[in-house]
Amino acid sequence: MLGPPPATHPVPPPFAYHAFISYSHAQDRLIADALQREVRRFGVPWYGHRTAPLVGPPGSRGPLRIFRDVTDLSATPALWPGVLAALSASQWLILMASPAAAQSGWVRQEVTWWLANRPADRILIALTDGQLAWRDGDFDWDATDAIPQELAGTFTHEPRWIDLRPLRPGTPESVSPPDAARPGDVPRRAPLRLGDIVADFAAPIRGLDKDSLVGEHVRQRRRVRRTVRAVVGALTVLALAATSAAVVAFRQRAIAIEQRDTALANQLVAEADTVRDSQPGLARQLIAAARDIKLTPLVAGALVGGAEIAQELHVDADLLAYRSDGQALAVVRSGNIENKSAFKTVPARDGHLALYDTQNLAVLAEQKLGQLPIGALAFGPAPGHLFGLGYGRDVRLWDVSDPRSPAERGTLVGHSATVLSVVFSPDGRTVATADRAGEIRLWDVTNADQPILLSRIPLDLRIARYTMAFHPGGRTLAVAPIPLRQTNPPVPEAVAVAISDGPTLMMLFDVTDPRRWDLKLGTVGKIRSFVFSPDGAQLLTIGPDGPRTWAVDGAGKASGAQPLPVSDPDATLAVAASGAGGRTAAVAEDGAVLLWEAGGRSPALTARLGIPRWDSRNPQGLTFSPDGRRVALLTPGSNAGATGAGVGSGTLRIWTIPDGRQRGAVGAVPGRPTLSPDGSLLAAADGKTIRLWDVTDLAQPRQVGTVTGPDRPDGLLFSPDGRMLAAHQDSAVWAMDVSDPRTPRVSGRWTVPDNRNLCGQLYPELPCDIGTTALAFPDDRTLAVGDVAGQVSLFDLTRGGSDPVAVLKTYGFVADLAMLPASDRPLLVVGMLAGVTEIWDLSDVNNAENLGRLPGGRYQVQDLSVSRDGAVLAIARRDGTAWLWRVREHGRALRRIATLTDTGDVNAVAVSPDGGRLATLGRDRTLRVYRLKADSAELAMVRHLGVTADTDLAFADHHTLAVGTEYGQTTFWELDPDTGTRAICVGIGTPITEDQWKRDVPGLPYRPPCR
Repeated sequence: MLGPPPATHPVPPPFAYHAFISYSHAQDRLIADALQREVRRFGVPWYGHRTAPLVGPPGSRGPLRIFRDVTDLSATPALWPGVLAALSASQWLILMASPAAAQSGWVRQEVTWWLANRPADRILIALTDGQLAWRDGDFDWDATDAIPQELAGTFTHEPRWIDLRPLRPGTPESVSPPDAARPGDVPRRAPLRLGDIVADFAAPIRGLDKDSLVGEHVRQRRRVRRTVRAVVGALTVLALAATSAAVVAFRQRAIAIEQRDTALANQLVAEADTVRDSQPGLARQLIAAARDIKLTPLVAGALVGGAEIAQELHVDADLLAYRSDGQALAVVRSGNIENKSAFKTVPARDGHLALYDTQNLAVLAEQKLGQLPIGALAFGPAPGHLFGLGYGRDVRLWDVSDPRSPAERGTLVGHSATVLSVVFSPDGRTVATADRAGEIRLWDVTNADQPILLSRIPLDLRIARYTMAFHPGGRTLAVAPIPLRQTNPPVPEAVAVAISDGPTLMMLFDVTDPRRWDLKLGTVGKIRSFVFSPDGAQLLTIGPDGPRTWAVDGAGKASGAQPLPVSDPDATLAVAASGAGGRTAAVAEDGAVLLWEAGGRSPALTARLGIPRWDSRNPQGLTFSPDGRRVALLTPGSNAGATGAGVGSGTLRIWTIPDGRQRGAVGAVPGRPTLSPDGSLLAAADGKTIRLWDVTDLAQPRQVGTVTGPDRPDGLLFSPDGRMLAAHQDSAVWAMDVSDPRTPRVSGRWTVPDNRNLCGQLYPELPCDIGTTALAFPDDRTLAVGDVAGQVSLFDLTRGGSDPVAVLKTYGFVADLAMLPASDRPLLVVGMLAGVTEIWDLSDVNNAENLGRLPGGRYQVQDLSVSRDGAVLAIARRDGTAWLWRVREHGRALRRIATLTDTGDVNAVAVSPDGGRLATLGRDRTLRVYRLKADSAELAMVRHLGVTADTDLAFADHHTLAVGTEYGQTTFWELDPDTGTRAICVGIGTPITEDQWKRDVPGLPYRPPCR
């Protein structure tokens, strides 16, 4: 401890500071800061905040006031007066000795003042750098470099100084040890702590001996630790309680948010259903918004069937047409010059052509067309892809082989009035054009750059509009001209066109030689419009007697009219269209597009596509895509209801309908869903003909081969390797080699025996066959056939026509069969009408072993399904349940992991190839899809398919489900919600407004979907 020598100067009060720190800013700023901080509170209780008195008895426990210019000196114009005032108000001087301090003018000035006004025994020296040496009653100034020369001769005895050099920043003692740093880190500076050495300064300032002060400091630290432990313990208890309460509150909040999101998402689906006819684009956006909020089973169902909602595009257009390959869609707006009248002025505007990509409705190309009226447009056939545009009195030809850069070719010149109709012949070499003055012209466009006029056909009538088309055979041009209505007094031509609605007679022109045409009147009576089917075999007419179909011969002559069924017999029908596959459509003025499909003896009304009445009464164009999968309707002005308010431009609606009865499906092919193991082939029976379809592209299924089999087989099944196809009907079993789908052939035929003498017991005097019920392939060359007698007959497909190699006798009527491929031995699952499910080991088919029954079940087994790896077995039962089993230990152990319930019978089940999804179809024809987990199943999707769905389910791949129908079609459904979301976001019309969002999605910030 520094021992104060006898005072040589009086110490005059008053004082403001217990000590003044004099130091070099350049060298000792950090250690000065630490010294000030720790001297001030050394030995002070943690709760002590009142400053120790500057006069009075020693031993006060309050904090000291220590002056250091950086922390205590306020900003003043002159620095030294402030320092001098603090120096003169301090009781002690702490000199931080270092070579830099010895050379500092400020430190020397402060020491000089102190020696002149205070006693030297009130100086405390802290050596931070350099050397101090004492010799013969004074510092050895040859060796001393840490204190100013002004201290020479000041001390009569060697003073004690405190060595702080080991604690200087940058010395080894002040750097964290290696184990406190991460590998690769630069050594970090430890917080500067001076420790108990501070007592050497605090004790003389407080007037206490060092031991007492250090002991008090130790007691205070222990007290602080005890207090901290108590406080930390109490806070820990409170924190745990608060955390528990927060967790509970968080969970409750999460549950509340989840319930809100579920309710809101389902509500948006319901709202979308109410506006899908009037505002299909908004309906699509509402479903996408529901997907963003929460993917509930109802939302997933809406995404699965999103294709039933029309795509919507707002276009300022008057005409539309598909390119012959369906890859591009053209929409055209007519131009006009300025038109002034007593009531208003119609400004001039240019016509406009836009070509759209039909997959994503992106604009491929746009073209400004000038101010002449555009009355017609048409595409020619591939590969030329010519595009004809009635432009005023001319027809401009464009090459749209590359729809991104259409190139203008020749122009058909010579009409005396506005061209109202343009059509191409089936071979694309001839173009027919017709104008307002009633003249039809035939042109040779073999060289599109130099078209040649072939002939003229004068009608001697002014025409309001035409329906004109070449018969697909190419020999006949059919024309139905609606004459322009004459009024007294005369009205403007635009008004006359609007009130001219026919009907008229259809004229047929033999244009086998376009230069020498021959007129024949049609035999269909008076009509307003007509359309040929793409194959030319049928004619659809719209007239006063409603829609009719006619059989057409090669010359285009119609006969044998059949009325088409309509939803409202009193509704007037307008424009008509015909598509591939025997599809026809027409617009009904009661607010619908009616869709008919060929089938049976007459076409059937398969869909009624709702639209606002304003749109149905003002159709501008209706057309099918060339493949017949899409129907496009162009209407003026409105998409916001029957009043026609809301949208200034026109509305283009596009429905994608592979199957009119099951709208929402992404694909459809004739036949039941019998799919090859890899999902690329579908086998479908049409009478005795079994057709093989390539369904790799569901949008374009392609028939690849046919083979004759049993008449209307009860079931078909592919072998595991996909090279064989089996069929059964009554007691007959057929096998067909389909290793080359283009040339399938019958390889064998067998009859199921009656080993149980069921016929002899039930019908001893009558002919009797054992009806087959189910098929399964134990391997690629062995076929198992179940029957009504409770038998499973095993046939070797390499031995055509022979008896079965074995017949298993099961509990009773066999409802379905399935193999468990997860086993290291062939295991056959037999589901029976009595509700019993047996497992058979077929390792030795001649000595097959019944391994027992699956537990439970008194109700009829309806269907069986197994995942491709055999790890999941699903059983549909008539009691409204589907049992789900997990197959373990190579088939030696089965554990039921879920019992799924339905509102009625579960008619069909299907497990996806990867075992990740399970689909069930109930008696009410509601499709449910579950996500399968290790030990449970979670409902993921619900969609009602309607009464036309049948009881056949099969997965084409992990996310595409095939569903049979009662009218002999297989429809395909896309189950992946991400794919559904991308599809629903194509054709959304005008983005949802903030006001619509607030109305339909209350409580959530505005976030337009399909961004």
